[in-house]
Amino acid sequence: MNDIELPEPVFEFVELLKHYLGGVERRIEFVDREDGAQTRWVWRVDGVGHEARILIHETQASLGTGRPEYRVRIAVDIDEEQGRALHSLAAFANRFCVLGALMAYTDQTVAIGSQFVIGYDNLQTCAALTAAAAAYGAMSHLESIRRSFLGEKPQVGSLSAWSGIDFERLQYELAHIGGCRAGERGCRIELMTGVIDLSALHSNPYFGGGLLVLAGAAKAGLGIEGAAPVNEMNLCEWLVGDVPMFGGWYEDGDHLRFVSFLPNMLKEVDQLMVHIVSWAQRRLAQASDTVASAMAIRSMGGDAEQLSSGLKSALNIAPAAQPRGGDMSPAELI
Repeated sequence: MNDIELPEPVFEFVELLKHYLGGVERRIEFVDREDGAQTRWVWRVDGVGHEARILIHETQASLGTGRPEYRVRIAVDIDEEQGRALHSLAAFANRFCVLGALMAYTDQTVAIGSQFVIGYDNLQTCAALTAAAAAYGAMSHLESIRRSFLGEKPQVGSLSAWSGIDFERLQYELAHIGGCRAGERGCRIELMTGVIDLSALHSNPYFGGGLLVLAGAAKAGLGIEGAAPVNEMNLCEWLVGDVPMFGGWYEDGDHLRFVSFLPNMLKEVDQLMVHIVSWAQRRLAQASDTVASAMAIRSMGGDAEQLSSGLKSALNIAPAAQPRGGDMSPAELI
């Protein structure tokens, strides 16, 4: 892998990713490089029980600007049998998201995905989250779904590494935005666009202890009547979102929520909580535009082969949602 020529920010990210994966006895193997308008590099993650890939490419919007930006995607394929079983349940299954969203396509394939655009202010945080998502995201998500369908009651595993002092510190760091109330086991941030809840959790079915993060908004305030287009929202975020995506949208009664679960192993990642809250703020601010884009895609069928043109139409309907680049369709990526 040392003989692969990589742009500096990509190289730095890959080195950090290798470091974090090594800590959980996983590794990445370089698979392919494709040259064209957007150079793309692909790595396979070994030892995770599913076909997991890391894909990195320059965003379309940065081409020719002299200031290239690079998008990182994590894609974990779910095997055919499990995929068929989960396909119609994707909207429900995403309430069990850990660090990626379960996304269903009309050809009955299912994948769990995460993504972000590399920035020097988020490099370490996103490398650690990418390693955890690639190594454990699919297994932990599927185990949570399995236990729910079996009716198994959550049990207290390892205690959460997050405590009152962490939430008090976060409240201090977020004093400039107001509306932040910290307690012994959690923190609530009330915004004009919705509510962000962080809770120390002891009963995740796979990890036990960790931090549950929910960013929610009322469906009525987002112009949604009836079932929300959560699968399409997750596809939009994975393809063209400009907010790091380590979790997924799901429908909860008359609210939409974006859920992430951060296992204890991530506790010492520098500025993790501040980044997570910042991303949640941005996500809620863009939620109306994400819904509009998702509704446009739903009206076009949401098929993987049609999604690229569907996204172009959707982003014309909701220009404020347009992020850093149109990027690639799932068919081109996977």
